[in-house]
Amino acid sequence: MTWWQTILSYIIPLVSVGLSYALGRYESRKSYLASVQKERYDTFYVPFINKLYAGMMWDVTFSSLSTGARGVFFDLIMQNIKFIDEKTIELIPEFYHAMLDNLEQDDKAIYQVNDDITLDEIFKQIAMSILSQAKVLSKELHLPDIGACAAAKFAESAQKVK
Repeated sequence: MTWWQTILSYIIPLVSVGLSYALGRYESRKSYLASVQKERYDTFYVPFINKLYAGMMWDVTFSSLSTGARGVFFDLIMQNIKFIDEKTIELIPEFYHAMLDNLEQDDKAIYQVNDDITLDEIFKQIAMSILSQAKVLSKELHLPDIGACAAAKFAESAQKVK
């Protein structure tokens, strides 16, 4: 056996082990990310979209819902904030303040900064942002885009208003 055959007999197993390790780590990471995306989709996006369909939210204004119905959406968003994308997160403070202002209106409080139009607009923006992210997640997970119809209805209702 020549010297280069001896060197190759050591290098080939080392390269094989290293390559196996790298590919295993890649697959493990890919699997983990897919499971996180699936958890996000199942825990927040699907229930939110279900509530949009159940309330036919593109046909009604958010502020016209009962306090309890608005609270369901608010609670769903706030309790699952860890699953929400960055674009939607940026809208949360304004939504939070509009909800507080709206609740104070309901309680006949003196303090009123925003009106119902602000609450309706910010909810529509949040809903569209969530539907947009749900579309991305459903594509990554190879699932049907269950929010497509709702997104189209929201876009259609926005056109009617203008």
